[in-house]
Amino acid sequence: MLGLLALTLATLISFNQQRLRQQSYKATIHDEVELAAAGTAQHVMEMISGRSFDESSTPVKVFQAGVIPQGSSTFTGGESDEFGRYSDEGECDLMEPYKTPKCDDVDDLDGIRDAPIYARLSDGRRLTFTADVNVEYVTDPGTETPSDAPTLHKRVELTVRSPHSARASSDMLTLHRVVSYDPVRADANMEAECGAIGLEGSPCSTGSGTIED
Repeated sequence: MLGLLALTLATLISFNQQRLRQQSYKATIHDEVELAAAGTAQHVMEMISGRSFDESSTPVKVFQAGVIPQGSSTFTGGESDEFGRYSDEGECDLMEPYKTPKCDDVDDLDGIRDAPIYARLSDGRRLTFTADVNVEYVTDPGTETPSDAPTLHKRVELTVRSPHSARASSDMLTLHRVVSYDPVRADANMEAECGAIGLEGSPCSTGSGTIED
């Protein structure tokens, strides 16, 4: 009888140890997935922030207009069809943006849902995630108060989910960043891509046939 009790006790202890090890392993995997998701999300956020602030401040539009926007009066309204116009599946590649050159300003990405993103692993494989993007005007970077009218600031919200997590149906992490318009940067980007305003033979010239809206 004592032998049976000892065997039962040993089995329970072994089972509990295995369960604890399994829980520890799952927690470690979850932490590593979250770390990969955070790094990937940061990469995507940098890509979004690197877009032109608005369609009217893209290099081509600045060159063709012959003037650099100095205020928000020419910026795309939040209720306009142009705001988030490339939110359909595949129209804005969040990992390789050169594949979708028309997706060239911050609010083009508004409304993106379940876009594929990934972290590159050391063995050449990829750890996949999905991302949602929301963009809205805010009054200033400090308070981030939403604005119905165009301003010099856009708030970007990036939400990442993982099919590898036990919480796959919920948000794994969400990043926020306010992107502000900088006319000096708009000028520099225009000159780098198109040359000085008025330059003959520029690839950004109206009617050149090399640029699509």
